[in-house]
Amino acid sequence: MAQKVGWHPQKILFEVRLKGSNLQRLGLEKGFFRHTLHKSLTTRFPRAHTVIAEFLGVPRQTIWPQFYDDNGEARSFKQVRAESVRAARAA
Repeated sequence: MAQKVGWHPQKILFEVRLKGSNLQRLGLEKGFFRHTLHKSLTTRFPRAHTVIAEFLGVPRQTIWPQFYDDNGEARSFKQVRAESVRAARAA
Protein backbone atom coordinates (compact mmCIF):
# COMPACT_ATOMS: atom_id res chain seq x y z
CA MET A 1 0.00 0.00 0.00
CA ALA A 2 1.43 3.39 -0.98
CA GLN A 3 1.81 6.00 1.71
CA LYS A 4 -0.91 8.62 1.56
CA VAL A 5 0.25 12.17 1.01
CA GLY A 6 -1.72 15.09 2.33
CA TRP A 7 -1.58 18.80 1.78
CA HIS A 8 1.80 20.49 1.82
CA PRO A 9 2.30 22.56 5.03
CA GLN A 10 2.65 25.73 2.96
CA LYS A 11 -0.75 25.08 1.36
CA ILE A 12 -2.32 24.79 4.80
CA LEU A 13 -0.70 28.07 5.89
CA PHE A 14 -1.87 29.74 2.67
CA GLU A 15 -5.46 28.54 3.07
CA VAL A 16 -5.62 29.71 6.70
CA ARG A 17 -4.23 33.12 5.73
CA LEU A 18 -6.62 33.32 2.79
CA LYS A 19 -9.51 32.92 5.25
CA GLY A 20 -8.17 35.82 7.32
CA SER A 21 -6.23 34.28 10.18
CA ASN A 22 -2.92 32.61 10.98
CA LEU A 23 -2.01 29.50 12.94
CA GLN A 24 -0.72 31.36 15.96
CA ARG A 25 -3.91 33.41 16.35
CA LEU A 26 -6.13 30.41 15.67
CA GLY A 27 -4.26 28.32 18.24
CA LEU A 28 -4.38 30.99 20.94
CA GLU A 29 -8.13 31.44 20.38
CA LYS A 30 -8.61 27.71 20.99
CA GLY A 31 -6.38 27.53 24.07
CA PHE A 32 -3.20 26.11 22.55
CA PHE A 33 0.31 27.46 23.00
CA ARG A 34 1.35 29.78 20.19
CA HIS A 35 3.42 27.26 18.20
CA THR A 36 1.30 24.13 18.70
CA LEU A 37 -0.61 24.42 15.44
CA HIS A 38 2.62 24.97 13.52
CA LYS A 39 4.03 21.75 14.97
CA SER A 40 0.84 19.92 14.02
CA LEU A 41 1.40 20.59 10.32
CA THR A 42 3.84 17.68 10.13
CA THR A 43 3.07 15.54 13.20
CA ARG A 44 0.06 13.57 14.39
CA PHE A 45 -1.97 15.88 16.64
CA PRO A 46 -5.73 15.15 16.30
CA ARG A 47 -7.01 18.03 18.45
CA ALA A 48 -4.95 20.63 16.59
CA HIS A 49 -5.82 19.06 13.23
CA THR A 50 -9.50 19.32 14.10
CA VAL A 51 -9.17 23.05 14.86
CA ILE A 52 -7.46 23.74 11.53
CA ALA A 53 -9.80 21.52 9.51
CA GLU A 54 -12.94 23.05 11.03
CA PHE A 55 -11.60 26.55 10.37
CA LEU A 56 -10.95 25.65 6.74
CA GLY A 57 -14.20 23.72 6.36
CA VAL A 58 -12.38 20.62 5.09
CA PRO A 59 -12.33 17.14 6.67
CA ARG A 60 -9.07 16.48 8.48
CA GLN A 61 -8.59 13.20 6.59
CA THR A 62 -8.43 15.26 3.38
CA ILE A 63 -5.62 17.45 4.74
CA TRP A 64 -3.73 14.68 6.61
CA PRO A 65 -4.71 11.30 5.09
CA GLN A 66 -1.54 9.74 6.53
CA PHE A 67 -2.92 10.24 10.08
CA TYR A 68 -6.64 9.45 9.58
CA ASP A 69 -8.68 6.70 7.96
CA ASP A 70 -11.42 7.39 5.41
CA ASN A 71 -14.00 7.89 8.18
CA GLY A 72 -11.91 10.56 9.89
CA GLU A 73 -10.86 8.35 12.79
CA ALA A 74 -7.32 8.88 14.02
CA ARG A 75 -4.95 6.05 13.14
CA SER A 76 -2.71 4.80 15.94
CA PHE A 77 0.95 5.78 16.22
CA LYS A 78 1.85 2.16 15.43
CA GLN A 79 -0.15 2.21 12.19
CA VAL A 80 1.34 5.52 11.07
CA ARG A 81 4.89 4.45 11.93
CA ALA A 82 4.56 1.03 10.28
CA GLU A 83 3.32 2.58 7.06
CA SER A 84 6.15 5.12 6.95
CA VAL A 85 8.74 2.37 7.57
CA ARG A 86 7.26 0.27 4.74
CA ALA A 87 7.33 3.27 2.40
CA ALA A 88 10.96 4.01 3.31
CA ARG A 89 12.02 0.42 2.64
CA ALA A 90 10.22 0.38 -0.71
CA ALA A 91 11.97 3.55 -1.86
